[in-house]
Amino acid sequence: ETFEETGITIDVDSVRYVGSQPWPFPQSCMIGFMATADDTLPLTIDEKEIVSAGWFDKSVVKVSAGVKGATMQEKVANEV
Repeated sequence: ETFEETGITIDVDSVRYVGSQPWPFPQSCMIGFMATADDTLPLTIDEKEIVSAGWFDKSVVKVSAGVKGATMQEKVANEV
């Protein structure tokens, strides 16, 4: 999925489940995983699948999860 939407490859042996939470679509669930990615490759966005993608420092993710109304649970961001 990561490669299909962004052109980024990940180390499949590094994939680790972090958590899950309800998603605002009926009968859906958002799941979170961590993995090691090759950040030397350019991001190639499939605009039919995703609006944008980017590399974010751990500190940015943690701050973003703490903003009121954020959809990412703070405990998930703290796993980063």
